[in-house]
Amino acid sequence: MTGSIYYVSCGSYKMYIGKTFDKNHREWDHKTRLKARKHYSKELQKDYDNNGVEYFLFRILEENISREILADRENWWIRHFKGMCYNIHNNATLEKNEYIPKHSTIMGISKRKPVEELLDGKIVAEYTSIYECRKVRGLTKGSLVDHLKGGAVKHIKGRTFRFKKAV
Repeated sequence: MTGSIYYVSCGSYKMYIGKTFDKNHREWDHKTRLKARKHYSKELQKDYDNNGVEYFLFRILEENISREILADRENWWIRHFKGMCYNIHNNATLEKNEYIPKHSTIMGISKRKPVEELLDGKIVAEYTSIYECRKVRGLTKGSLVDHLKGGAVKHIKGRTFRFKKAV
């Protein structure tokens, strides 16, 4: 059995990161607790109460993770998004040589899929991954990943981003 790492957000830049073997049940559990005003994350509950159900997001960050390393991967993501998590233990530091599974995905997309940046139809930069593109250009995950996920291009600040075309 493999697991997944997910995040929950409710209309703010902050997120709750968790792990699960049953994505559908975890999403249902978070929604049910928030609607009942009994979520264990007080900050997440506050954002949900202020912004409403229409801002509730449940997204998969990484999937197909073995049981043996699932907790380590959850902790890695919490450290990766340091300061942006509702999680109580979000103040750890990112280790440089932590294991990243080769076949895992971020929000349904391979982490190693190359991205091209275009200006006026010409390629001006190439990135080895969505992660590298986001870090170099200072983009948020949602601003890039959600649009590229369907194979579309994304226009941000006069630039166009797309997955690198296979030769």
